[in-house]
Parts: sequence; structure tokens; C-alpha cells
Amino acid sequence: MINLLWQSTSALHERFGNTEKSIAHFRARWRKVEEEHQEFQYAPDNANLVEEAVDVLVTMMGVLQLEGVTLEELEGAVAKVIAKNGAKTQETHKLEGYQIVRRK
Repeated sequence: MINLLWQSTSALHERFGNTEKSIAHFRARWRKVEEEHQEFQYAPDNANLVEEAVDVLVTMMGVLQLEGVTLEELEGAVAKVIAKNGAKTQETHKLEGYQIVRRK
């Protein structure tokens, strides 16, 4: 599904001609990320929380695309994180407060 979301995001920006690579454009994209993060943070219920989470993903994908990142690079990074998560054990990491951190 990540590839469909990636393609949808790319098509959305292309449809509106929102592909200029300028400093002003990058700043505008990051402001949109911040706006979506705020909406996610204050979602009133689970249905809205999930919807806002996807909006955050879409806006982040738009930033990545503007930066020239490819879908293959994103998928490679996702695979690395999956592997890193799978490798973390009680021997290598611990719960500290509400965060999983590396043991020293």
C-alpha cells in the first residue's frame, strides 16, 4: 500500500503544479507538515487520529518527493527500520519511562 500512497501523493502535487524546488516551497511544505502534526496531536477520537496520521504520512511523502527521494529509497528505509525493530530485545534495550532505549 505504501507504493499506492506514494503514487497518489506524487499525482496530487503534479496535478496542481506543486513541484517547484525553491526555498519558499520547501518552507511551505514543512509548514504543512507542522499543521498536519498539530491536527494529529489533537485528534478527538480514534477515527480522526488515524485519518490525521495518514495526512502526516502524505505530507512527509510530499517533502521526500520534493527532496528527490525515490520510492525505492523509502521502501529500503522502511525495511531497515523493520529489521532494527525486530533485532531489539530485552538484552539490548529497556523501557525507560515510556520510551524503549538502548542499554548501556
